[in-house]
Amino acid sequence: MENTDAERPDKRILYISSYDASYRWTNDLLSGFRRYFHDRSLPVTIDTLELNVLNAPGLAPSAREVGRLRGQLSGAAYDLVVAAGNPAADLFFDRVLTLPADLPLVFCGYHGFRATARPPLGNVTGLAMPEVNLRNIELGLQLWPRTRNIVLITDGSSTADQLAAVRLPEVEITLINGRDDTTADLLRKLAGLPDDSFVVFNNWRSSRPEGRELLRSVFEQMAQNRTKSVLMTQDSGFEAGIPGGVMVEGGAHGYETARLAERVLNGEAAERIPVATGASRPVFDYDLLARYHLTPEMLPADTLLLHPPRSFWSRYKLEIASGLAALIAALLVFIFHLISRQRHSRRLQVIFRTLPVRVAAADARGRIHFLQVTDEAAPDFAAETWTLQEFPADIRNTFQEPVRQVL
Repeated sequence: MENTDAERPDKRILYISSYDASYRWTNDLLSGFRRYFHDRSLPVTIDTLELNVLNAPGLAPSAREVGRLRGQLSGAAYDLVVAAGNPAADLFFDRVLTLPADLPLVFCGYHGFRATARPPLGNVTGLAMPEVNLRNIELGLQLWPRTRNIVLITDGSSTADQLAAVRLPEVEITLINGRDDTTADLLRKLAGLPDDSFVVFNNWRSSRPEGRELLRSVFEQMAQNRTKSVLMTQDSGFEAGIPGGVMVEGGAHGYETARLAERVLNGEAAERIPVATGASRPVFDYDLLARYHLTPEMLPADTLLLHPPRSFWSRYKLEIASGLAALIAALLVFIFHLISRQRHSRRLQVIFRTLPVRVAAADARGRIHFLQVTDEAAPDFAAETWTLQEFPADIRNTFQEPVRQVL
């Protein structure tokens, strides 16, 4: 796909998002997808269409949006269709919409993909979501080993059907989803959780009649209700006080989806490319750990720790550098004065040695700086502070009275 022909038209991609761009995951996913092509300077044109299911009746693609999408697919010549999220991909998996045999489909951000549970999909490949709920359950059981009840929370879209299949024999798993509960029901159930429970939060939006609440508001209310322990599968709740969890980073997932899309655009048959699973890793905010009685040592070794405590050097490097600079400057001044004093002493010794008489040089405190006792001058006394009393009697008697008179 190297752009060696300036006249060659760009490849055209229709990118269908299940949610709207105000949803952080949606924005990060699309940004990562675009960034891949930008980084590689690949000539593509990306048209986007948002199904906005979280604001649609029943949290499913509306008939109006499906009709608009059908018209866009039939009226434009695309080289590839990308479906992001379960609601968008299920339109094609459930045959609500069909694509021409020569038009490939790449899906991403899909929870619970099971190829064996579906009829042959044709010219399709994709990047499925990893089992972040199962990994969060395993992590939660390590962090809080006395757990007997786990609550999975998700919205009322088709994603809930996939999460309902999560089961573990040793603990009870309860699914709260927006299809069956309102936001008030969610908060009431969370407030009544016993101490031996924790929550895995995926997403929230109720399909029941109620006022629309921002996801951040739900996070904040959960924190205010002092839910015992919470892990999350996306990086949406740090600002509201959720400490972290095993999660998929939206930008990275979008970037890997674009890598897969490039292979298809290069002519590789989509059905011959195995469906891959996206990456996930534990991500926690250090500043929020103490609220949930956690320490960094309790977390997995591959955890990405946000806002970690800074080392002594990183916290005070400016002050340390300034102090070292001042110390070096003072040392240089001291060395300069020492050298100057030595030079001055040597000049005095030269002068004293040429005098025709015996000479002693002393300061007001009686310290000897020069003493000519023979034809050769005595050593330099500046380095060691001597007094006349330390010399032999004949020398002391010769110079003691003259020195006393002078001083």
